[in-house]
Amino acid sequence: MKKILLFAAAAMVSLSSCVQTDEVYTGGVKEIGFKAGATRAAIEGGKITEGNISVYGAWDADGDETAKNWVSYFTPNAVTEFVDKGGNIWGGTPAQYWPNVGHMQFIAHYPHNAGMNVALDAATGITGYAVAGIAADSQVDVLFSDLVTAKTLGAQQSLIFHHAKALLKLVFNTTIDTDLHEVKLVSAKIADVVLGGDLNVTVANPHSTAEWTTATPTKQEYEFTNVPTTAMVKETNYDQTTSAMVVPGNQTKLTIVYTLNGEEKTATVDLSAEAAWVMGHKYTYTLTITPKFTNEILFDCTVDTWVEEPGFEGNI
Repeated sequence: MKKILLFAAAAMVSLSSCVQTDEVYTGGVKEIGFKAGATRAAIEGGKITEGNISVYGAWDADGDETAKNWVSYFTPNAVTEFVDKGGNIWGGTPAQYWPNVGHMQFIAHYPHNAGMNVALDAATGITGYAVAGIAADSQVDVLFSDLVTAKTLGAQQSLIFHHAKALLKLVFNTTIDTDLHEVKLVSAKIADVVLGGDLNVTVANPHSTAEWTTATPTKQEYEFTNVPTTAMVKETNYDQTTSAMVVPGNQTKLTIVYTLNGEEKTATVDLSAEAAWVMGHKYTYTLTITPKFTNEILFDCTVDTWVEEPGFEGNI
């Protein structure tokens, strides 16, 4: 079996925010709202379509550039869940409002996690955050944002999100003559992957960085879902429609099970020489089932004619 590894550059997800004064302006106070966009999982067309985000806000009341005093701003919960209030306008639950003076900072995480533990320094503001125990059985995208500092209160803000996992995609084809032989995929599994754990985010300039940490990371075999199992046609690509999201780490092996004329066969691809998966990168594995042992052993049998030999003639 031949393996081709394709590499795609890291993807970033943008989420822009703005104050919707015509919809969320109440009592002379401006509500903090976000216009959300992202990719993958519960996210389609560049927008989050299900689930909510966690946002943390910090406030420096006087806005003095030389003497900072950053404090947690949102109440009653420092980490506030922001929900889609319609038209892709996201607001806090409960609603959160801009202060009248000073500066603000924001950091955000998807999907919403009330256990988001933010590190706040009085002099510098938000320095990062941690989310512990992200479920290992979850195939939901995990996104972390860059830090945003709002010096003009109530003005449009922009949050940039980054993927915390790597994305794996499979593409299958065959060079076997499928007019003569039936080829069907059965399953595809990748060994020794980590699907969850603890995520630690550090605020950096210009982009935040993240690292997955677990005291004893649990490695497991992951079976890709929705592998195409219809009879294959020669030299036609079949995409595995549901990609896998994994915690960055070393690659080991990929196991493919397929049938050839009804007989089940197993092929293993050694990935140990490939570079480790990197968060925010998409890896496409193109796997070709080749015509090995598909030519049946057949014989064309010819029997020589009898060779005439002189007989015996005599009296008895």
